[in-house]
Amino acid sequence: MAEAKPLNIINMKRIFFIMNPLFYYSTTIIFLGLYLAISQAALHDRNLSDA
Repeated sequence: MAEAKPLNIINMKRIFFIMNPLFYYSTTIIFLGLYLAISQAALHDRNLSDA
């Protein structure tokens, strides 16, 4: 059991390093989508108020 523990930690670190960039890119894409949606809604409201 003592020999399997470091191997398990290495596997967890590998999974973390694989998942971390995916999590980072997915969150940036989500925030970009929210920002674009909010900016489009603000532009739409501004155009309606101007007209």
